[in-house]
Amino acid sequence: MSEHSLLRVRGLSLRYPDGKTAVRGVSLDLDARELVCVLGSNGSGKSSLLRCVARLRDATAGRIHVAGEEMTRLRGRALRRARSRLAMIGQSANLVRRRSVLANVITGTLARHGDLATAPGALPATEFRLARACLDQVGLGAIAEQRASTLSGGQAQRVAIARALAQRPRLLLADEPVASLDPEAAVEVMRLLRRLADDGLGVVCVLHQPQLAARYADRVIGLRDGAVAFSSAAAELRDSEVNALYGSRAA
Repeated sequence: MSEHSLLRVRGLSLRYPDGKTAVRGVSLDLDARELVCVLGSNGSGKSSLLRCVARLRDATAGRIHVAGEEMTRLRGRALRRARSRLAMIGQSANLVRRRSVLANVITGTLARHGDLATAPGALPATEFRLARACLDQVGLGAIAEQRASTLSGGQAQRVAIARALAQRPRLLLADEPVASLDPEAAVEVMRLLRRLADDGLGVVCVLHQPQLAARYADRVIGLRDGAVAFSSAAAELRDSEVNALYGSRAA
């Protein structure tokens, strides 16, 4: 890691108005072509950390740099420009079920087009080509015209990833992207995230499955009570570290 890392987080803390501290002095680095998984039990601060990085919630303290730009104090147009370098997916794909797969993916381009945001049909043809390329990238190009309501859970999540890719991000934040999927679909999504990292993205992925983190991540960070309990190479992840987060049954 270096000062030129794609993502640099330093001393990040988040305290809610009710006095609860969700994130406590977290620091982390992420390079392009790297997949980092964040583990921790419910309430450990994993999702709060990602929301702070994405500036969906303002941190109480600390600094966040994405692609060399500090995002912590940005507002308005400057924040929107900086935020365009990252995309976020969650546990739910949040697709518009009555619309086609392609129509869902094309919404990932709307932030670039201001007044056209309510009229996807008026978007430049280049954006439709990009959306189709993103679907090809996640292995779903053949079902571009299919209704989103017909998709399996794993397919829907891959469409959500394609929509995120249509934003042309450098950093992808994935908040429990496989939590609602069956084991086979979960593996498929994790393989995809691994490939996207290998192709040049930086990926931060919150997981509840230590075995998937060990298999697909470059590094694993464990959060406990909002603070970093450990940060280690995935190949060196120890059962004792996982047990401290989840208990022996999770190892």
